[in-house]
Amino acid sequence: MNKKTIGIILIVLGVLMLAVDLLIEPLNLGGPGFGWKQIVLLIAGFIAIGAGYVLGFLKGKS
Repeated sequence: MNKKTIGIILIVLGVLMLAVDLLIEPLNLGGPGFGWKQIVLLIAGFIAIGAGYVLGFLKGKS
């Protein structure tokens, strides 16, 4: 796989992580409040999106 494909996969996984994280409370799947596990998932989702953007869409120096 090339870098662009890996970048797109990371972006999709990051968006899915954020969606799951934000849907936990409305679906009553977690405890009350925003717990540490949700915070870790949120941060990991943002990191995956950022890494995917860097790998997939930023051009390196030639």
